[in-house]
Amino acid sequence: MITNLNNKIEQEANFVENGIFARKNFLSLEKVNKILEDCENIFQNKLDNSALGAQATTFFPGLYSISCPTLSINFNFLELAIDIFDVIKTLDKNINQSDYELTNIDILKDNNNELMWHTDNTTNMYRAFIYLQGGSDTTGAFRQMIGTHSRDYTINHELDETTITQKNLNEKIVTCDYPVGSLIISDINGFHSNCKKETPRIIVIFDFIKKKSSYNKSI
Repeated sequence: MITNLNNKIEQEANFVENGIFARKNFLSLEKVNKILEDCENIFQNKLDNSALGAQATTFFPGLYSISCPTLSINFNFLELAIDIFDVIKTLDKNINQSDYELTNIDILKDNNNELMWHTDNTTNMYRAFIYLQGGSDTTGAFRQMIGTHSRDYTINHELDETTITQKNLNEKIVTCDYPVGSLIISDINGFHSNCKKETPRIIVIFDFIKKKSSYNKSI
């Protein structure tokens, strides 16, 4: 973890330049534990019931999703989404709340290897997530290359080593090694990945997309 970059992404005024913001202890441990208790009941029973909003995904082995936690978890995630977007509005003064919509709330549990560096190639989209379990550099901490959200070159999806070297991107890597309850807000047009997971990581994800965006949206 490069400490000076972490200090930089914790400052609201730097978000437009960096494309990433982190706030420690955004959600109290009491609330985190409340959510986790319900999550584990679903994960351990491996429910596959759309009526409960719980399903075991088939994207990768060891990756589970609670795809509609507003139905299956006894917690007000919509109120939390409002609190998160209130933070987003402070990060970029040009953001107009009426231009954006909440398109996804998801809880993920996984213990896969670290994710490759890539871009989602989306503009006008912010992904916010909160660590419920893990979040260290050995338990799936999110990583991003600061400033790459507004790059002047195109990458289809996965970032190759040649580009990393030519663009000196290793110097831009910030690792969000933060305690549970911490909030990360990312412009995921930037290059991002996550760290290895020696034990499972659980996160809750919120996607906010500009209404006129052509990017595919969750229901």
